[in-house]
Amino acid sequence: MAKVTYSKIVPKFDNFSQLDGKTLKLTEMTSGSFRLEDKDGTAMVFSGNNFQRTDSVVTGGTIKRADIYNADGDKLYSFETFTASAQEVYKAFSFDKDPMRIIHGMMEGDDTVSGTKRADNLWGFGGDDVLLGRGGSDWLYGHRGNDTLTGGVGADTFVFLAGYDHDTITDFDLTGSDHDFIRMDYYLYSDIVYTEADGNVTLTLSTGDALTLLNITTAEIQNKTQFFDFF
Repeated sequence: MAKVTYSKIVPKFDNFSQLDGKTLKLTEMTSGSFRLEDKDGTAMVFSGNNFQRTDSVVTGGTIKRADIYNADGDKLYSFETFTASAQEVYKAFSFDKDPMRIIHGMMEGDDTVSGTKRADNLWGFGGDDVLLGRGGSDWLYGHRGNDTLTGGVGADTFVFLAGYDHDTITDFDLTGSDHDFIRMDYYLYSDIVYTEADGNVTLTLSTGDALTLLNITTAEIQNKTQFFDFF
């Protein structure tokens, strides 16, 4: 399980795009850490133990932490409380493709992802994750697994698509101009089945995926298109 923390200087709606995957190179390694850096100086630093290399290739060791830094050396993201094979993580990351692949590899378990008081993109990937938006108008993507999503203050957008399994929103806000939104595919909207139990409403898609809104009734959300946004 990874604990992912966004720093307060992360650009709005960033999705780990700071790293240029085409130019990342292994620049430093000790037995306890190694560093991948792109041409602009943005870097990902891995900590753990027993790291080994053959030339510029990581061949062994266990990763227990990862941090992403911008070119000025400021920390953007931290990944903690997980273990991964350094060799497998290194191999999984294709340097001429999307840096999200290496992030994905570290977030396949049941993770906790914490945002900032600004507008963040929060990603759950696989596993039964907990996403905490805190402040700002965040976008929360649970992805696969039965995730628990809390937007916090701000007009948050909860993305729910086919294949997202059964997610739960703890604080869906229906009031005011900064109310929250559910973002989904338009073609699935008309077939939603609404089920209410214990003061909560569950929206079930024709794909079998479901989204539960705590402390919301069917009457408050059904056919209320102002609370939905569509791809």
